[in-house]
Amino acid sequence: MHTSPNELDADIIIIGGGISGLSAAYYILQCEPSLDVLVLEAKRGRTLTLPLKTSPTGGLRCFDLGAQFITTSQPFINSLVKNLKLEVISSNTEKDEGKIIFDLEPKLPAYLPISLSDFTKTVEWLEIVNFFKKINIMCLKVTFQEPHTFEQSLKLDYTSMEEFIMSNLEHPLSQNFIRHVLRNSCGLEASQISVLFYLAYCNATGGMQNQVFLNTKNLTWIKGGADQICDKIALLIGKEYIKTNSPVIEISWDSSQVIIGTDSEIYSAKYAILAIPPASIMKINFDPCIKEHRLNVLKNLNLGNLIKFTVTYETAFWRRMGYNGTIISCGKIDSDSYVQWCVDVTHNNSAALCGYFVSKNSNSKTKLYNKDEVLEDLARYFGSDALHPVDYFEKNFVGDTNPYVMCVPKLGDMNDFSVLRRPLGNLFFGGTEMSTCWSGHMEGAVQAGYRAASEVLYQFRPQNIIFRKIQEITKPYDKFTT
Repeated sequence: MHTSPNELDADIIIIGGGISGLSAAYYILQCEPSLDVLVLEAKRGRTLTLPLKTSPTGGLRCFDLGAQFITTSQPFINSLVKNLKLEVISSNTEKDEGKIIFDLEPKLPAYLPISLSDFTKTVEWLEIVNFFKKINIMCLKVTFQEPHTFEQSLKLDYTSMEEFIMSNLEHPLSQNFIRHVLRNSCGLEASQISVLFYLAYCNATGGMQNQVFLNTKNLTWIKGGADQICDKIALLIGKEYIKTNSPVIEISWDSSQVIIGTDSEIYSAKYAILAIPPASIMKINFDPCIKEHRLNVLKNLNLGNLIKFTVTYETAFWRRMGYNGTIISCGKIDSDSYVQWCVDVTHNNSAALCGYFVSKNSNSKTKLYNKDEVLEDLARYFGSDALHPVDYFEKNFVGDTNPYVMCVPKLGDMNDFSVLRRPLGNLFFGGTEMSTCWSGHMEGAVQAGYRAASEVLYQFRPQNIIFRKIQEITKPYDKFTT
């Protein structure tokens, strides 16, 4: 890279124009409007809003094939959405009753259709609740910032959640329910997740129960799609300060500045925030080089693997059958693919289902589309009407440089995982993977953006109020309910 220019292009350059990067820019300019901020974006973040047909006559509605759901236990994204004056909606305002489909016995062809009130009376649910309580008590002592303060932390870092499930749950349905929660939250099998990581994750989500979605009671989404978050922030920042189609290929820095090279331009700033996925960080040439220890942590992350689908129909026919649209499944022994989770996202008589699909071949680029398999699985539960959608779309994030779900350290690597959040010279790190709350979600993206922004602001304006803001942004949740 050529020598540094005489004049800086900005005080702070943010690499990544998704929710985390733009949240960082938004936070900086809210605190210090006098600072010059420049955002470099390669292609897009991890939201993906698309219009789908909702009727044969051509009605359209925007759906999210990337990040979508917001819960009541996510203060950062809720506050941001409110400040941006975006409207949130849910299907709960119309109807949230009916039976849930629990397909958690892989060896049996049948599944269990049961109402939530009846399911909570079963012995399996009692066992699940006790498991939640045990996890929630243990996780109070484990945080992403300090995972190894727990006395059994080293042992738990090398113990998989699969082992923990088998040691603490007796009934197969209970075991598979917990496996489902893990797969839905992390996009990985229980055998790939250490107990220590999951305890920190439960601390960061306010308790394990906050990761369970048996209906849309606590789920909302943005009317018109989550892409509007970035669109609104971009308007507030000024689109002239956001350089699109600008993938960063080189970064060099010293104590006075950071120089950033893209395919066609060179930019300089006092500080930089990298709000991009670990896979994208790995593609950048750094000078001086990133230390081998940090590189090894990046290389050894397990990437979550989920395929998201949305299907629209003329009517919400499953409601007439007494179902609320929710499917909780772990597949069958002889099946290569299955609908893992599904919920009703019907709104204003625009009938739709969305969820996650698991395919054993999803790591292969030869399998490009799973529409037939998804519809056949839905028909197994809801009847032949499910085979006749108005529209269908899916997004497979496997192999994407912007993976949809979270990154998880391999067993035994939890202590090293926190190094990824630490500043490196004049470089600071955002992105939902670097969050200490709701990692992998929009909530985590906003929190990590705010935290990285606060760390940079502290370099410019090291007043105590900013330092207190950093502590407030990074503190774990301290209230749990079951």
